[in-house]
Amino acid sequence: MNYTTEEIRELLLEEDYPASNDYMLKSVINQIKNLTPKAKKAFDEWCNSRVLPSFDIEGVTPDFLRNNHQCTDIAIILAYDGLIRHPQDAYLLKKPVIRHA
Repeated sequence: MNYTTEEIRELLLEEDYPASNDYMLKSVINQIKNLTPKAKKAFDEWCNSRVLPSFDIEGVTPDFLRNNHQCTDIAIILAYDGLIRHPQDAYLLKKPVIRHA
C-alpha cells in the first residue's frame, strides 16, 4: 500500500517515534516512502498487524536491535531496510553501545 506523507506522519506521532524536530520527522517520512521492496512489505504488514518481520542479517535481528539499541518497531524496520541495502555494515550495529548516566 502507498501511504501519504500525512498518514506516515500521523503513524509516527501515534507510535511516539523519537523525532526531535520537524526536519528529522520529514527525513524519516522520506525514508519510509523509499523503502526497498522487502522492507516496504514488512512495513505494510507491520501497519496491519503490528508484527515485525523476522530476519537475521549478519547476526542482527529485531530482538538484537530492541535489546541492544532500544529500537522502536519503526526503527527496526528502518534498520532492516538499511541492512538489506548494505548487509556488510551490520558490524556497525554490533559494536557496544556506550551509555552515559
